[in-house]
Amino acid sequence: MLLASIFKGLDFFLFNFTAFFSGANYGFAAFLATVLPAYFLGTSLLLSFFAFKQDSKLTETSPSASANPTHSVPAKKDKITLAAERLNQLLQEDEIFKNPELNIEKLAQHLKVKSYLVRSIIKKAGFPTLAEMISQYRIQQACKLLEKHGRKKNLKDIYYEVGYSTRKAFNDDFKKIMDCTASEFLEKNYNQKTNPPQIRGAFNALVS
Repeated sequence: MLLASIFKGLDFFLFNFTAFFSGANYGFAAFLATVLPAYFLGTSLLLSFFAFKQDSKLTETSPSASANPTHSVPAKKDKITLAAERLNQLLQEDEIFKNPELNIEKLAQHLKVKSYLVRSIIKKAGFPTLAEMISQYRIQQACKLLEKHGRKKNLKDIYYEVGYSTRKAFNDDFKKIMDCTASEFLEKNYNQKTNPPQIRGAFNALVS
């Protein structure tokens, strides 16, 4: 487009330039009208040719990202994966499971995401549902407290501390996860210096 505009302007100039001359000067004007376009055309073609050659050399010598696999850029973690890592941190370090009112909306606020993403984040973290995630962490913590305090601490204080509001909810989750009641767990640990293998195995399954 630029080259066409240049020649168009040149032709216009030469037309008027030719019309200006008359008599003896007409031959000179005709000469200019013939030679100058050819000159500009040849010069433009040469410049375009050298520019093309230079671009070709740069393309050949520049390293390609695909040709050098050692410099491949690592894939960025998606939003769900990052939020799942944040969730594990909140559970292990901040112990948000102890909040008896923890629900989808409150967890979304902790994670700073939309509520509709929370279920996907929970599954990415390795839990089928929010309720099961909370139950496992609460019972895990309750087992630690029972091992630590034994009969010295009231069972009601323990289940309140880990986030339960009722004894029934605590007992139901404990029986489901540990395959025994909290009283049975406490009795076995109270009567023996070390935990029985079946109880310790269940507890380790929670921690891992």
